[in-house]
Amino acid sequence: MTAGVLPSTGATLFIPARLSVGRSRWSFDWRGGYALPQTLRDGLVTGEFAALEQQLRGCFAFVRWANATFDTCGGFVWGGVIPKTRGVQLGNDSWRVIAGPVGALAFQLNRRGTAARLDLGIALPSREYTFSYRSVSGERKALYSTDDVVFSASLSVLGTIF
Repeated sequence: MTAGVLPSTGATLFIPARLSVGRSRWSFDWRGGYALPQTLRDGLVTGEFAALEQQLRGCFAFVRWANATFDTCGGFVWGGVIPKTRGVQLGNDSWRVIAGPVGALAFQLNRRGTAARLDLGIALPSREYTFSYRSVSGERKALYSTDDVVFSASLSVLGTIF
């Protein structure tokens, strides 16, 4: 789930990959995500918006038990909002870049080579975008704007490869 990039809170499909270094409290992860499209309509104008993102993070297990950890993570997120509009003249459907620092708190429960991980994150994109169009009368009308803070929550299942 992600809030702040698309018009409303929506489902995001994440693919996580984690690298743990032996018994160290440090780990590193990469997450790729796709926010499912959302559609807005204003009269004859339709805008469909989706988003792609990637995150690179370093994590530190500040609390560690035999089968569970609490991590804090920090890193960088980059990606883009993918607009697709209909019913407008001279629409700009180019991707809008989203990039900035990201932080997260996570709880991970480990069991026999697999893990369940709950991750709560916050990102601070360097730029906000307003998606708008001009009406027949020449008036600029906004469809929606991205937020300056993006929140995410994800639940993932991880398996040990080696």
